[in-house]
Amino acid sequence: MLYLKASICCCLLLVSTVNAADEQPRIVLPLSGKWDFEQTVDAFPPSRFSRVIPVPGLIFLAEPRIDQFDSYYDGSYQPRYNWYRRKFTPPAEAEGMDGVVSILKSKYVTDVYLNGRHLGGSMSSYTPVEFQLGDIVRFGRENELLVRVGDRKWLPPQAAGSTDKEKVTYWPGIWDDVEVSFTGKFRVDRLLLLPDKSEERLEIKLEVRSFLPSQIQYGDPMSDSCQLVVTVREKKSGRTVTGPLKAVHAAKRDNRTRIEISVPLPEACPWTPEDPYLYEAEISLTDSSGKVSDRLSRSFGMRDFKREGRHFSLNDQRIMLRGTNITLHRFFEDPSCGNLPWDRQWVTRLLADIPRSLDWNAMRICVGVAPSFWYEIADSAGLLLQNEWLYWQSHGWDEQIGREYTDWVWADGNHPSIVI
Repeated sequence: MLYLKASICCCLLLVSTVNAADEQPRIVLPLSGKWDFEQTVDAFPPSRFSRVIPVPGLIFLAEPRIDQFDSYYDGSYQPRYNWYRRKFTPPAEAEGMDGVVSILKSKYVTDVYLNGRHLGGSMSSYTPVEFQLGDIVRFGRENELLVRVGDRKWLPPQAAGSTDKEKVTYWPGIWDDVEVSFTGKFRVDRLLLLPDKSEERLEIKLEVRSFLPSQIQYGDPMSDSCQLVVTVREKKSGRTVTGPLKAVHAAKRDNRTRIEISVPLPEACPWTPEDPYLYEAEISLTDSSGKVSDRLSRSFGMRDFKREGRHFSLNDQRIMLRGTNITLHRFFEDPSCGNLPWDRQWVTRLLADIPRSLDWNAMRICVGVAPSFWYEIADSAGLLLQNEWLYWQSHGWDEQIGREYTDWVWADGNHPSIVI
């Protein structure tokens, strides 16, 4: 595994109640839907937007169609900058909270601007891109979010971009959900839930982001006390099965702090293709004043998947994988693809209804990952997935490959459907 253990100076206690349990400390503004869209030859924003485009999606979904639509298929197109614009209004009651914009997947070479100021850029094409909003955001008033997406030809050499020699086109675009969220000074930045069915426990790895300012003057604090509370529930019924468990940690200022906790889950129902039983882990962060700073929930399933010689086993029972392959990124080349990869009803039929009717239990998501909600559907359907990061052929420098690979595991590692 790619995870480094952090030393945890804490005491894990079973408590009967959680302070301010009725608080909703994380405010989330979903921004998926129709965005304004335009292309430019140079790197400057367009003077006007003449098109609209769905997010998530790729630029072939822009209406009216982009001028070079047909050129993508004969190889004569000229690279363009792709500009997305969306306006949003954060609630006035969120003032004083810290905001983050999250783009779950965007390709290729993404830059984000808020109210005319640059938030940051990323060369990652298959993992989440996140930037802090800082003091640029205007609460209770309209804000303008601009996202500039480049062309695959402009990927820097260090980017883990990969090459698929059976593809012709590499359509760019924002191809997963976008949201803006606000929390207190402590934020659950990344969360990974790793079940161990045989040992009847859940290993939780998370990174706590502190927005408190780093040390400036001698004697200023370098870290702060942060209380972590973990509760595990059955996803369908909402019944609490473990917790709340409380632990206290020191969170380094203006930084990420890695934390690992083992949560006992005796007699948990196993996740299987026949009965994809799901649980939900809720993580709350509380500051030294007792105020809840952030709360985040993620689903998981209790299952062990292993290779034993020439065979696989699921929960210590030998299993035969029956199914097929999905080459989604090649499907993107089909002009009739449309918005099907982001149509939840269509994807449910693909990953749940059809496999069930054919007595399939597995699929390979090959030559590139899928939008996040695909894995949520597979979790609920009991479909076993071999999940492939798009890394055929050599493209990228070792340091950047390691960084993007690690981000990929953090992003997808909670899904019980992903077994390989």
